[in-house]
Amino acid sequence: MKAKFLLFLLLPMLLISELFAQQEIPSVRVVYLVSADRQERSDYKAAIKMAVLDIQKWYRKQMNGRTFRLNDPVVEVLQSNQPASWFTGTPIPGVGEGDWGFQHTLSEIRRLLPNEAIPGNYTWVMYSDGPGSSGRGGGQLCYLPEDDLLGLTGKHPTQPDILRWIAGLGHEIGHAFGLPHPADTKKYEDAIMWTGIYGKYPDQTYLTPDDKKLLLESPFFKTDEEIEAGKPVSQTTYSYHGGEFVRYKARDGSAYWIENASDGSTFRFEETKNDGTYYYAFGRSFITLKIPMKGGASYFSDTNGQYWNTNHYVTITVDQKLGDDLTGDIKVSNPVNKAKVMQDCQPVQKLGPTAPNEAVEITFVNHTSREVRLFWISHDQQPIQYHILRPDERFLQPTYTNHWWMAKSMSGECLGVFKSTDARPVVVDIEPKVATIRMYTADEAVIKKN
Repeated sequence: MKAKFLLFLLLPMLLISELFAQQEIPSVRVVYLVSADRQERSDYKAAIKMAVLDIQKWYRKQMNGRTFRLNDPVVEVLQSNQPASWFTGTPIPGVGEGDWGFQHTLSEIRRLLPNEAIPGNYTWVMYSDGPGSSGRGGGQLCYLPEDDLLGLTGKHPTQPDILRWIAGLGHEIGHAFGLPHPADTKKYEDAIMWTGIYGKYPDQTYLTPDDKKLLLESPFFKTDEEIEAGKPVSQTTYSYHGGEFVRYKARDGSAYWIENASDGSTFRFEETKNDGTYYYAFGRSFITLKIPMKGGASYFSDTNGQYWNTNHYVTITVDQKLGDDLTGDIKVSNPVNKAKVMQDCQPVQKLGPTAPNEAVEITFVNHTSREVRLFWISHDQQPIQYHILRPDERFLQPTYTNHWWMAKSMSGECLGVFKSTDARPVVVDIEPKVATIRMYTADEAVIKKN
């Protein structure tokens, strides 16, 4: 039985472009909503992440290098206070039964993220473990219910093909980006915005010429070069009691701020100017920050700078450049098997294919003084970045057995690879190595003595 799809009323693409013209490159934000009577599942979270990264790569190939950007972390987990049955079993006056799951999921996410203007500057992918079989997409919103989670983990009772459910995500997120069903469904029968999601993904389904034309005008689709220009090259952390403001300066000279609060919430602000004494940054909740460049009392305004209120007293605790080379090596310690060791780097093509198997958790620990990039090797043997580990950071990564992971320096040098061989928890320690510097190219490994 095929899932039903509904195209919601969309904002005109030109209007969306105008809204975002003066802001950052818009990105996709992925939420996994857990019902009150269910537990967060690591296999669901890992499957969502792999599906989103896979469809991001598919769009890049279809669009000749243009694709959407993902938030960090790729998957955010939110805990609802409603049981699973509430999402599709509770009527909403004036709304058809098939849309209850979507509307309730959206209302819960808005309740749990009160400081976000949803959709705002994001396209939202909302996975819910509430029962349901009908995906929805449109107007920068994309909803996938429990059927999709079962499908992505190979546990759907009638459609266990994981690729079919990745393609379903590609269809619904297409609607969220403004793509309609094709006008000529006979000519474009196998398009991803029609029936191409059934057994055709990834190589036998496609975007139509009209789809590509719309996405070329979308503010969500950028080339790697355009995205690269906005990546940070320096980081300055202004700490306060109970949190921190972190200023990231990008290659193109722009800057943005991330506030990390003590309750675990994060807020992004776009820097608008500095007057030699203060930085000024504007947030999505229409709050403007004024932060002293050398530390001291900070201020906020909800009147666009007309009136200022005292905020936090901040102190500079980190001021560093990003993207430096890393001298290091990786070793693995297993709570059960201490003898297991990290394998040396080798070309990605020689690592072997991956396929979902048993769920497993790996904890990566960065003991160096530099940042480390963590990559998953996809089923078609492409390195896909998952996380950047800060110095002394511990990062828990859900994955599957028989999957490869690779650690690289910020300059791209491979530091080691690891394969999850069984379902026991594993800790991967990334530690400095003074005796040698291992430098790797795409085809060979060279050990250089100090």
